[in-house]
Amino acid sequence: MWDTARDSRMIADLDVAISIVEAHDGVGVLTYCNAAFQRMSGYSLAELEGRKMRILRGPDNDPAEIATLNAAIRTGSECRVTIQNLRKDGIPYWNVICIRAVRDATGQISYFVGEHRDVTETRRIEAGLDLNERYLSILGGLTQDGVFHRDLDGTLTFANQSYFDISGLQSADTSLADLVRCVHPDDRWKFRDWPSEFAHVGGRIEEMCFLRPNGDATWALVRTAPLLAADGKIRGLVGVVKDVTSQKRSDQAARETAQLIKLDLTAIIQLDLEQRPILWNESAKRLYGWTRAEASEQPSLAFLHSADGIARFEDAWRHVLQLGSWEGELVRVRKDGRPVTVRASWGVVRNANGQLTSVLCSETEHLQARGLTPQTSRAQRLESIGEMASGVAHDLNNVLQPIMMTLDMLDEMVVDPKQRQWLSLASQSATRGAELLRGVLTFARGGEETRAVTSVASIVTEAAKIMRGAFPPDITVTLTTARDVRRVMADPTQIHQLVMNLAINARDAMPHGGTLSLSTENLMADATFCRSHPGSVEGAYVLLRVADTGVGIPPDVREKIFTPYFSTKVEAGGTGIGLSTVESIVKAHGGFITVHSEVGAGTAFSVFLPATTIAGTTAQELADEEGALVALEGHGERILLVDDESTLREIALQTLERHGYRVIVARSPREALNLMQSDIPIDLVLTDLLMPGDSGQSLIAELRSAAPTFRIIAMSGLDRRDSDPSLGVPFLLKPFSSRALLEALHATLQAPLQDAQPRTV
Repeated sequence: MWDTARDSRMIADLDVAISIVEAHDGVGVLTYCNAAFQRMSGYSLAELEGRKMRILRGPDNDPAEIATLNAAIRTGSECRVTIQNLRKDGIPYWNVICIRAVRDATGQISYFVGEHRDVTETRRIEAGLDLNERYLSILGGLTQDGVFHRDLDGTLTFANQSYFDISGLQSADTSLADLVRCVHPDDRWKFRDWPSEFAHVGGRIEEMCFLRPNGDATWALVRTAPLLAADGKIRGLVGVVKDVTSQKRSDQAARETAQLIKLDLTAIIQLDLEQRPILWNESAKRLYGWTRAEASEQPSLAFLHSADGIARFEDAWRHVLQLGSWEGELVRVRKDGRPVTVRASWGVVRNANGQLTSVLCSETEHLQARGLTPQTSRAQRLESIGEMASGVAHDLNNVLQPIMMTLDMLDEMVVDPKQRQWLSLASQSATRGAELLRGVLTFARGGEETRAVTSVASIVTEAAKIMRGAFPPDITVTLTTARDVRRVMADPTQIHQLVMNLAINARDAMPHGGTLSLSTENLMADATFCRSHPGSVEGAYVLLRVADTGVGIPPDVREKIFTPYFSTKVEAGGTGIGLSTVESIVKAHGGFITVHSEVGAGTAFSVFLPATTIAGTTAQELADEEGALVALEGHGERILLVDDESTLREIALQTLERHGYRVIVARSPREALNLMQSDIPIDLVLTDLLMPGDSGQSLIAELRSAAPTFRIIAMSGLDRRDSDPSLGVPFLLKPFSSRALLEALHATLQAPLQDAQPRTV
């Protein structure tokens, strides 16, 4: 039997609530309880001693739990039950009771020891969470959006059918790993640190791409928020997933249409019913001289007409409104006052209700109306060259053939090494003459190309030798060739012509001397690179760069340089076909070309030619490239990106965030300095050098003055390292690949600093 005087000392001061119960006729009678039990129940030992335990029992107990407890008292077995009791003041509380029988030497039950734990708060929380689950279930049935709940380790505990339909998950896919597997590789970085998702108490909105097993992509807008319990602690994450695939495709189609309108050589103008311009593409700007902003400020399109031409315009306007379309010629007036005759095709635009909303105008210059222009004369001369080319080729071949045969015979007869060297040079020149003749035929008459696996690096190396001997001595020709430059499937003569045209253009841009830089290297274009370079596709390229330190190209001229017959060197004999020929050759080989120029500092042409690859290797090389990028990923370092070009900012931002960096964007050096003076920690500044207003050089100078060891990387479309060695920072030459950017960041951030650098200035 329990001896209170003897045995209570062992449990009197325990923090755990303990009761000693004896069984009388199968009913538990309290013999003793410690202080912790008295605090829990509100009763004193004197008030409970000798009384049946059932007097504490509340009204909301589970009969099964009560039956389990009574059976344990009768049989002396152990049990664990959850019981609702009432405190002395009548307040209910829930406690988990664990009882165990204590037997005497004969095996008879002497008494029971009960351990009590108050779980009222836990029951309240669980009841609330269960209610939340019921709310989620009801909500999931009322919406076509996906609804889900995941616990702290990412396990899916609830989801409606729409969630599975949108994400591509199966009902058995409940782990976080299952979810990541269904997400596009470009978005998987968002799950790198799952617990941090719960820190955003205000919720988050993310756009995410899911990949179905058949390869189809589904874009979704995912809104998430932490699920808080009554105690304020985060118990999981709830979210809503909205399928935005149709909207995404519509937006993409709209962007492609806008890009097409921008690139189309036809002037596209949209007018509202008051004749006000609401759409004005780049070709309209080139044709009429008015910018989009200037045109949109005009009260009507009448500003393009003289007093004599306005009547014709008004007649056409009435016609298109009445009949829905109109075609004809109009005489317009350019911004500079010169007249221009255009062929116009107009049509009305209606809304979904059939109401007329605007008029869309497609217009091109009527060249025949201008008479015989100098450009037309040049075109006729080129056509004549095409007619004469076969005869010229015949005569020149007759001249070259005996020369080449004589050189071959002399090569067999001459043994003196010096003389053999001269013969070799003469033979190479004769061969080059024959190749150039074929090039003239190809350009003038569109002759067939002869394509083969070609080394661009070798062609550029040979061309550099010619330039050093033919260009003025005050022009320094430099050549940089990367190791193992890939080959391309190309016409070698056309590639040589391309290089020489760009080099001659660079030479003419340096009337007082300078540096002509030639370089070739490999470049792997990934999806991020292609988004910022229209016309490119994922895969391997050879990058040929021709740069000069000349006068540069003004912005208003830059957009015209590839236009046939456009030339700024007419008085010096320029034909205006050099750069247009370059562009034609590049496009014919499946490549593309970009231009960076700064007035007074020089110009750089970058030619991208698809590299030859073995079937099936492109995908593997892209996969290898992606794997290499993983080793270069950041670890939350904060990068301040400074550039005035919105496209580059957007692409660089996506690239860096995708690879583990945090990015802050500034549009100018002044904005960057203001950010640096705040309390935001910055690990590295990545800045362009050419920006309106304050330059990138001035930003670097101010940062160096305030923090000499601060990490900075400069970037530009022109190589400024030789012309401005005072920069003294790592340099990225645009255009660059994602890998080149990440390698530069990794190397700079890993480089040791001599002194501790401050994070803000």
